[in-house]
Amino acid sequence: MKTLLELHDIHKAFGGVKALDGVSFAIATGEVHAIVGENGAGKSTLMNILAGVYSPDDGTMTLGGEAFAPRNPLEARARGISIVFQELALFPTLTVDANLYAGKELLHDIRLDHEAMRAHTQTTIQDMEVGLRTTDVVEDLTIGQRQWVEIARALTDDARIVILDEPNSALNHYETDVLFTLIERLKARGITIIYISHRLEEV
Repeated sequence: MKTLLELHDIHKAFGGVKALDGVSFAIATGEVHAIVGENGAGKSTLMNILAGVYSPDDGTMTLGGEAFAPRNPLEARARGISIVFQELALFPTLTVDANLYAGKELLHDIRLDHEAMRAHTQTTIQDMEVGLRTTDVVEDLTIGQRQWVEIARALTDDARIVILDEPNSALNHYETDVLFTLIERLKARGITIIYISHRLEEV
């Protein structure tokens, strides 16, 4: 498989404390890559660098054979990287479809295209089989269902790489099985998955 993402000698420190000390790895297109380590090992710091939240102190990254140095999450998403953070960042009083397209609304002429956003949301969630509806209000959902909204939002970006940071922390056993099935489907479509965990049994 062709290498899609490559990191070389990545360093990051906060107030003199080293979070990352010379991290290097490469990931191929359509590969599922697990990053495992105890809490505080730097896993989330590394993913935040990929997502454009942090900039590395040193080291280089390439994406699709080109230099990759996102200055913010918008630049990372524009290059095809989406991340599902552990901390939910949803709008509780909005519907599922409104959350999926918050900040990236679809337009028809100069008006919001609610019909298109609802249709795209339905396409995104229909394979999840976790009881979500496009018109559900987020504050009425279970914690596990809210986690699925976060995952669905990442999938609306036409991502080449989807980063899942401890994704099943809020999921029950059934939902975890559904997640692994979804990962296999994404892999079959050529989407690269980075799966962050501290649980060896998941890997």
